Amino acid sequence: MIPNRESRFKRCLQNAKETCRQWSMSSTAQCLPKVFQYENTYIKIVWSLIFIVFSVATDFFFIQGIFDFLEFDVVSKIRVYNEQTLVYPVVTLCDANVFTTKEAGEIFEKIQFDFENIWNILDPKNTLQNQSIQNSISRNFYALLYGFSKAFEMNDEQKKKLGFSLDQSLKACSFNAENCDASNFSWFFDNMYGNCFQFNTGEKLKSTQLSGFSYGLNIYLGNLRNENKYPTFFAKGLRVFVHNTSFLSSSSEQVLIETGKYTNVVIKKTLTYRTPQPYSECNDLTDYNSDLLMYMKSVKRFYRQNDCFELCLQNMVIRECGCFFPGITSTNENKSLKPCFTFNETTCSFQVFTNNSKEVGKLCGNECPLECDYIKYELATSSLEYPSEEFFGDLKIHSKNEYENMSLEEL
Repeated sequence: MIPNRESRFKRCLQNAKETCRQWSMSSTAQCLPKVFQYENTYIKIVWSLIFIVFSVATDFFFIQGIFDFLEFDVVSKIRVYNEQTLVYPVVTLCDANVFTTKEAGEIFEKIQFDFENIWNILDPKNTLQNQSIQNSISRNFYALLYGFSKAFEMNDEQKKKLGFSLDQSLKACSFNAENCDASNFSWFFDNMYGNCFQFNTGEKLKSTQLSGFSYGLNIYLGNLRNENKYPTFFAKGLRVFVHNTSFLSSSSEQVLIETGKYTNVVIKKTLTYRTPQPYSECNDLTDYNSDLLMYMKSVKRFYRQNDCFELCLQNMVIRECGCFFPGITSTNENKSLKPCFTFNETTCSFQVFTNNSKEVGKLCGNECPLECDYIKYELATSSLEYPSEEFFGDLKIHSKNEYENMSLEEL
């Protein structure tokens, strides 16, 4: 029986070998038929090794491809094109000097505001006695905070009388080759910039099909005079912010415009779209839920993570200092809450920002997800001396006596 078992085993082995040979000969693989085609043992071994090596390599790259797929890498495509219809950004104008009127000067006169006395309180050790510029800048800064603390208690009509007035300053305006006026701007009072005016803030945003001088926003401003004898700022000019419908925050794009200049501001708009997690670090905000995100949606503001981070830091200031930092937006649901204006309050708020701003991503990451779609504005400015003597001469002739007694330097 043992020989019969061996014979059966040999027959099975031969049948298996024949089956493999027939299968390999009909296979599209190049190596397997060679193994059975040649009778030489060494050639068979060589083709067998080739088959094994390439099989292992194929399996390796296949498995590696699976791991690469699970990493969710994406291919970025950058396309540059001109939009036929461009939605125009929001443009915000603020005077660099907030308190410029006689009414503003009266704020300081009524309480006999003494810069020397308040500075002795703020710097009792006179640590900045040899830093005259820093000394003066600090005096101006705290005078500015004092003015804001008083303005915070006023109504809107009183606030409008403290500084920049577009009704008085706007001499000419055009957009998209059509005339505009002060009624096309909306007023608001910012706790850091004072009276500000925004263009293009309606429910239906303005758009333009062409760029350049004729189709952009052109404004001619004059009469930025300062009738307040008390120094509350160390420079003069105009702040111009360019942003979307997000909050006007410290992270908003801005340029500083000199007086006596013909200034051109060029705007480059970049839109970025990314695929949400797991293909990138950004989040799909459709179903994302956090208190700050819900707040920004409730006030119908375009979401930006930077704005959300500032709101998060603001909430830290409110919890630790009992006031809100006036330089950034606040949810300020508690209407009795006041800005941080006193020396102790400003010191506390700056410490909160300093201690937490570097780790804001970790501290506020869950509340403030990274958006996948965002708009970035890059600004570039150029300027010319203004006005020319010839233009000034023509202006005096045709200005209905408005500039008759004014010198070129005064204009």
